[in-house]
Amino acid sequence: MRLRVIGPAFIFLLIPVLVLAQATGTGTITGRVADTSGAVLPGVAVTLKSPEALGQYTAVTDGEGKFRIGSVQPVTYEARFELDGFQS
Repeated sequence: MRLRVIGPAFIFLLIPVLVLAQATGTGTITGRVADTSGAVLPGVAVTLKSPEALGQYTAVTDGEGKFRIGSVQPVTYEARFELDGFQS
C-alpha cells in the first residue's frame, strides 16, 4: 500500500524540475564564413553580443571556415566577424 502512494507523489515532485529545465535551456550556434566569391575564411574571430545575455561569446573559424559556439542563451544576438584585411 505504501508504494502506491509514494510512486505518484514522486512523479508530481519531478514535474516542476522538468519544466524549469526546459525554461532555462541553452543552444549551440554553428556556421561557415566565406568571402563574396565563396572561398572559406579560416581564422575569423566570431563574437556574439547581447544586452540580454551576460558577457559575450567568441569563437574562431577553423581551416574549413566553420565555427561553433555552445551554451548560448536563447536571446537575440549581434554577430561580428573580424579578419585582418577584411571589413568587419
